[in-house]
Amino acid sequence: MSLARLLPFVAVAVLTASCSEDPKPTVSGGAVLRLQTPVCKDAAGAVTPCPERCNDGGTELKIAVESTEKNPDGSTIYKLILDNADGATVKCSISASTFDLTVGSATRGSLLLTGTLDPKSKVTSGTASTIKGTTTSLTVLTPGGNSYRQVTGKPACTVTVNENTGCTMGEGCFKATFACDYVYDRSLGGACGINSSGAASTFVQFANCEVN
Repeated sequence: MSLARLLPFVAVAVLTASCSEDPKPTVSGGAVLRLQTPVCKDAAGAVTPCPERCNDGGTELKIAVESTEKNPDGSTIYKLILDNADGATVKCSISASTFDLTVGSATRGSLLLTGTLDPKSKVTSGTASTIKGTTTSLTVLTPGGNSYRQVTGKPACTVTVNENTGCTMGEGCFKATFACDYVYDRSLGGACGINSSGAASTFVQFANCEVN
């Protein structure tokens, strides 16, 4: 068969293959944070009184998530927001040692979070694993308009990634808790901490992330 007669068949085959590819799943994400009194430390690491006040102390922030229903134990089930849904922007890129996360909308607040992970810190128990890390940058814009950010000279936030069956970083799923001693309130001039320990509803979670 000549090349001229073969080309139409090649074109049909390529078109069929491209049409049969599954569409890439839409990225989704969200976070629930709890603000508390900031923690300040001196050069030796001892806790000292902070001059700033936490104007939103005790507030639970729902960033780009909506409450849907309750689990049998009474805890809230949260629905993550999809990229481009209602004007939302959701991006996430993760690897074994880094993460770069963005989620936000005009009405539901926003979170920008980047950091590093220590693969050697991974601890596995049964089907669950934890991995420790720290943040390199953090910016939170609350639905009410207040803005918090990580500042130079203050300790980085600590991160604990939680992997289990159905949610692993290798599959593009990133679920973690993180805690910050001190984040500066750019809107009101105060400072707060971000609590994750002891608060089951405090989390950051993304799905269908780019895996590097």
